[in-house]
Amino acid sequence: MTEMASNSVIRRASKEDLPAIYRIEVDVFGEDAWHPIALGFFLYLDLARFIVYDNGEIVGYAIGVLEKENYGHILNIAVRDNHRRKGVGSLLLSQLEAELEKLGAKTFYLEVRVDNYDAISFYRKNGYNIEGLRKKYYRDGMDALIMAKKISA
Repeated sequence: MTEMASNSVIRRASKEDLPAIYRIEVDVFGEDAWHPIALGFFLYLDLARFIVYDNGEIVGYAIGVLEKENYGHILNIAVRDNHRRKGVGSLLLSQLEAELEKLGAKTFYLEVRVDNYDAISFYRKNGYNIEGLRKKYYRDGMDALIMAKKISA
């Protein structure tokens, strides 16, 4: 994993960041992109953490929420295409996990398209294992793998 450049910071997302975040959302997720209002909702939810990687421009973001029984649900991670494979996603995921852990998360989980091999590989490298399947999870009928990671004691 690469370290952040000296002019880069991971910080809480703000309302002013939403246009840049939405552009990344659409570029990465296409038809499955969340509406800007849905993204904005997570800025104000007490048990959510919405962070961005900012190096003078927003190049990636991550959203997670603490759910009952101490589960940290990783909802979304996206990085601009020209910043992928440089450690940005791993830095965002690690920071999001740390913030959710402070809220009480003991286990993290997420859903990923069964055909998104790059994302599955990324999550495996970051300690996630396949735990199950959600049938027809996505709008186009595609199934999702459920991947999880437990915090070591």
